[in-house]
Amino acid sequence: MNLYLDDNVSDPALAGLLRRAVHHVVRPADAQMLGVSDARHLQFAILSGLAVLTADRQDFRELHDLVQTSGGTHHGILLVRFEKDRKRNMRPKHILTAIGKLERAKVPIAGEVVVLNQWR
Repeated sequence: MNLYLDDNVSDPALAGLLRRAVHHVVRPADAQMLGVSDARHLQFAILSGLAVLTADRQDFRELHDLVQTSGGTHHGILLVRFEKDRKRNMRPKHILTAIGKLERAKVPIAGEVVVLNQWR
């Protein structure tokens, strides 16, 4: 899978795990995009043919709605939801597992918002 990790999930350990699992991964630091707005992150991902992996569910759901309303599309938005019980939060290995399950299930993600927590 071709992934762009938003600022809030651009952990080098996660990027390394994903790359070892043969995913193409771009982090904001790789693209000189550190600290830009979520709209700019999504724009970069769209222009680069990448699905976005983020924990910023509210902003990216709104951006998804805007893209859809305007007749546009994106390559997918994968959301990681933080839990109230921090022990239940997804760690890099859980995210990797969820993405693997999503791929094996051949779920189309282009133009969709997928919550990875449901796939762990």
